[in-house]
Order: sequence, then structure tokens, then C-alpha cells
Amino acid sequence: MEWILVVIFSVLIILVKKNRSKIKGIVGEKIVAQQLEKVILEGYKVLHDVLIKTENGTSQIDHVVISPYGLLVIETKNYKGWIYGKEESDYWTQVIYKGKFKFRNPIKQNWGHICALKAVLPDYKDVPFHSIIVIAGSAAMKTMHDIRTKVIYPDMLSNTILNHRGIQKLKEEDIEKIYQSLKSKSINDKKGRREHINNIKKVIEDKAINKVNMKCPYCGSEMVRRTSKFGNFLGCSRFPKCKFTKRI
Repeated sequence: MEWILVVIFSVLIILVKKNRSKIKGIVGEKIVAQQLEKVILEGYKVLHDVLIKTENGTSQIDHVVISPYGLLVIETKNYKGWIYGKEESDYWTQVIYKGKFKFRNPIKQNWGHICALKAVLPDYKDVPFHSIIVIAGSAAMKTMHDIRTKVIYPDMLSNTILNHRGIQKLKEEDIEKIYQSLKSKSINDKKGRREHINNIKKVIEDKAINKVNMKCPYCGSEMVRRTSKFGNFLGCSRFPKCKFTKRI
């Protein structure tokens, strides 16, 4: 009997280690959800995981809070290590021990979300839109003094939202109208969400292609996009005479 318990315990440890980042993300999301419950009690409306389509494509927004003073657009990220970045930078840097990793600036990412919301809410384009970035993991921001946008931790979220007060811009009926409009415009079917993910992958691949030298380093010929069962890659246009490839 004891050996069965040992096996079960060992399997649980392996599963926890393998899914550690997912577990942290779920915990972070739960804390964010609890914080947003507090603002709902204040009469604010909250929408989660909003996927909307505009002329420029689709935009997936983690949380939208509709208050009498404007809309708060929340982007949540699950990071660890030290984070370095500036408001206007295209990319931020994550440092974990001796490893450095670049990722898209979430502030700029959220600017895109705000633009998408304004596009589908033309009657409310003059209402204030506030960007909030929530770091739901164990990461520590190291350049907070260079950033104007609110970059906070989950337990600070409800107070940050409630502190965004000022002149009332929206009446109760406006709040309800915006809430119902975004709710009806949000894409919830699997096909639409799959297309959104594929579009994001294509954008990332296109950016990667633009960053590399489009000439083959071996023979100087043009590099072209190719597809295999392992995914997309760049290959020399003189294949099979030249077999140089580069993953994207």
C-alpha cells in the first residue's frame, strides 16, 4: 500500500513541476477575479476575455471595467524573474538568473486593445480609457520609475480601479449600453477564436521574417517561407541545390 502512495505522490510532484507556470497563472487569474468582484459591488460592470473584430483584425482583451468615470482596460501577464522595460519600448526584457528573454511591451499591446474598443464604441470615443497592466506572476518590475501607465500586482487592482475617479462621464444607462454592446460583439465561438490565434501566429512569423536577412548566407539567393509537418520555416529558393533553412 505504501508503494502506491509513493508512486502517486511522485506523479503529483512531476505534474506540479511540469505545469508550474500554468498553476501560477491560474492562481494569479483567481486573485484578479476576486479583485474585480470588489468593483462590481461598487456598481461597475466587468467583462472578461473579450474578443472583438475591427477593420484591422481581432483584438483579445483580458478584462474591461466600465465605470461612471470611463473604461479601464486590463492586460494580465504571468511573469517571473526581473522585468526591464520602458513605456515607449517595443519589447521588454525578462531576466531569470543568467537568461534574458524579450517579449512584446504589454503597454503597447494594451494601446491596441484600447484602439479596438474605441473602434467598436464610436459613440463613446471621448470617454476616458485607462490602461492597467497586472503582473500576476512572481516577477519584479525594475524600471517602474520610467513608466507612466499603471503596472501593478493583482492585490492592488481594486484600489487602482476605484482610485480612477473624477468627473462623471457615463450615466447608469450608458454603462449598461456599453456593457451589452461589448458583450454582443465579443466572439465566443471556437472557429472565431481559432482564427484569432492563427492571425497572431502569422503576425509574429511575419515580424520574424522581416528581422532576418532575406538572403541565404550560403549562396546569396532569396529566402522563402516554407511549411513542413514541424511548422513554418525559411528555406533557400535554390533548394535542393542549397539546403540552408532557418526556423521562424
